[in-house]
Amino acid sequence: KLLMRPWLLAQVKLGQIKGLVWKDKDENLLQIPWRHGSSRSWQGDDVKLFEAWAQHSGKSSYLKRGELKPNRLKANFRCAINSQVDIKEEKSYRVAKGEDACKVYRFLAEKPRRSEVRKRRRTASS
Repeated sequence: KLLMRPWLLAQVKLGQIKGLVWKDKDENLLQIPWRHGSSRSWQGDDVKLFEAWAQHSGKSSYLKRGELKPNRLKANFRCAINSQVDIKEEKSYRVAKGEDACKVYRFLAEKPRRSEVRKRRRTASS
């Protein structure tokens, strides 16, 4: 199972999710479609990214029961992306309303995971 960063990068490469594009690849700025559920422009495709993440991360038990709850899917995704130490939202690029509603996230330099740091310390002290 991929972590969020490599999973998101794979989704961008696949190009199957409308609106999930590089805003500025050189600056590592990724644009994620983020329409509000009550918007008149809301469509079934607007939840595709959030549903895909739920299935990939194993948070899709309620999907199997046929309870598609877009607000829950979106909340799970939002919590997951906001917990990433190497992905930060660039709020100045946010479009809050309308058909082009989106959030933009910057991919920072990858930081080693704690388990990798521990392994390096153990091998260095041996």
